[in-house]
Amino acid sequence: LESDPVFVAKRRFCEENGLVVWRFHDHWHRGWMIGRPDPNIDPILGELTKKLGWEKYLVRMEGGGCRCGYEIPPARLKDVARHVRERLGTRDVRVIGDPNLMVKRIGNAGHQLKEDLDRLRDADVVMVGETEEFDMFHYVRDAISLGAPQPKGLIIFTHNRLEEWGMEALPGWLRPLVPGLSVEHLASGNPYWVLPEKTV
Repeated sequence: LESDPVFVAKRRFCEENGLVVWRFHDHWHRGWMIGRPDPNIDPILGELTKKLGWEKYLVRMEGGGCRCGYEIPPARLKDVARHVRERLGTRDVRVIGDPNLMVKRIGNAGHQLKEDLDRLRDADVVMVGETEEFDMFHYVRDAISLGAPQPKGLIIFTHNRLEEWGMEALPGWLRPLVPGLSVEHLASGNPYWVLPEKTV
């Protein structure tokens, strides 16, 4: 990438403005190691849970990359997806499964099928921010077609919408560690725009 024009422009901007890029994403996901009150959930998923208004529905789930999910009052899959879309302020929610499926147990999942098999086997529906489409989508569709007990559905939205809320909380943790420095969250917003549905 050293000669790529986007890389070159970004590096030049950093150099000219005295900026340092600090990649902190994975450590923040492991926030339970830095004094989180709930060891079952990392700061990013914790803030997502708050954004969804599902704190009282949070449950521990064993195995897999994400070890938490939700047990909500039974609701139709399309209504759960609508809730996610509205609470996260995004239009880019995609769903696999019967829209009228009654959902109770929702699992959080990561980016790859291999790390999500536990969630796919113990939840009615799995919710994931930006998964690999070439394996996860087909696995869930095949499971539904074969009549497997789980999973019955998948709710997908962007990685950005999954993690924006956790990043909003980061400055509150970081400011005391770097007194005198300005620490602010800059929202990145939705990465996509979506074509409107054709109206008749």
